[in-house]
Amino acid sequence: MLYVIKYGDTLSQIAIDNNTTIQEILVLNPSISDPNIIIAGNTLKLPEDITNPNPTTQGKRVSTGGIITVYDVGNNNKDITQQFLEKLSSISYKEGLKNQADSITINMSNLIDLKNYWNDSFFKDRKLNFNIFFNNLDCGVFNIDEIDWGFDINKNETISLNGLSIPIMSDKSIYTKIRTVYKNDTLENTLKKIASVVGIKLVYFFEDFKLKIEVQNEYIANVFQRLAEKYGAITKFLTTPDGPVVIFYGKKQISNYAKNIKESPFASVAGKNTESIIELDRNRASLFDNIDSIDFTLTSNRKQLKVVFYDPLTTRTYTKTATNKSKLILNDSRKDYEIVKVTSKQEADIVADKVMNEADVTGFISGRFNPNFVSGNIINLKNFGEIRDGVYLIVDSEHGNDTTSGDYSNIEIEKLPEIN
Repeated sequence: MLYVIKYGDTLSQIAIDNNTTIQEILVLNPSISDPNIIIAGNTLKLPEDITNPNPTTQGKRVSTGGIITVYDVGNNNKDITQQFLEKLSSISYKEGLKNQADSITINMSNLIDLKNYWNDSFFKDRKLNFNIFFNNLDCGVFNIDEIDWGFDINKNETISLNGLSIPIMSDKSIYTKIRTVYKNDTLENTLKKIASVVGIKLVYFFEDFKLKIEVQNEYIANVFQRLAEKYGAITKFLTTPDGPVVIFYGKKQISNYAKNIKESPFASVAGKNTESIIELDRNRASLFDNIDSIDFTLTSNRKQLKVVFYDPLTTRTYTKTATNKSKLILNDSRKDYEIVKVTSKQEADIVADKVMNEADVTGFISGRFNPNFVSGNIINLKNFGEIRDGVYLIVDSEHGNDTTSGDYSNIEIEKLPEIN
């Protein structure tokens, strides 16, 4: 499908109007070096409308709601879906807040003709793009990262393909290394400067304070991840309808937002068409129709932290000790402290507060496919008991389909700090 660019068009709006994504448009139009610059009068190649797909030409329907399309990028983006997925046995899609890249795993079995079509040379120097949909959940576009060959119990060849989501930026990557020192500035302004190196917008929802940050030849993505872990925040690079962004959210801020606004703060930024707060009440059986199991893990050790700040102006040392507030204490040994050095008194308070509010309850929920089970959404558990009740953040999710069990969804959740 061809589209002529009009004056005032943006790639994000073209994607929305044509039921596709920026990533897929970039795949079909490799000549675009900067997704923020398109020229009126030029022609774009767009995918066919997926709302009524034809499985033989547009995608392979892996279930009642799952659509997968495969493009051979090195061969003029030829659609090779039909022949490539005739032997599909299962597919899974994983996304979450713990890893910057989403991933897919595609398993193919009973490959009797391996010596012909499925031989090693088929994959050599070949760039394949997979566009994955589960119902209305757009999983994105993926490149193959790893290929595993094997045999099943009937001695037929099997192949497992592992893919990673295409990077957010085509020419400037979040894996650009930087080396610099940021001092006498706030955390928000510092992160904004780092993100601007690759033209990414920062969405900040956290306490702010002055600090000094040294970056020694470190990937931009790793800098954000390191600071998020230090301060107890959540960070993730996302492709949104308005372009690439990086979020930096505090867990207390997420909990407070969900309580007062009745929505996850991730919902409006990510542009996900899902219900962002899911209620699960143990006394309402109908809410569990599509859930197979819920498992909880409770932390049983107190964590001790000693935060130290030396002020060169006053030559005084500020020390703050923190202990997490776990409600289930089986081991209360306080002999060993983890010592963390910081660059300001306020930073010391933030680091100590992070330990005091660390999640002491995590959980796993498994069941049939649920498009609302995506990272950043909120699970509100009621009537599970004093320790388990509360507001949880979905930090990881997996959606998949196999020939035996059909569509499924699995999620990992972490309990958020209680807001009075």
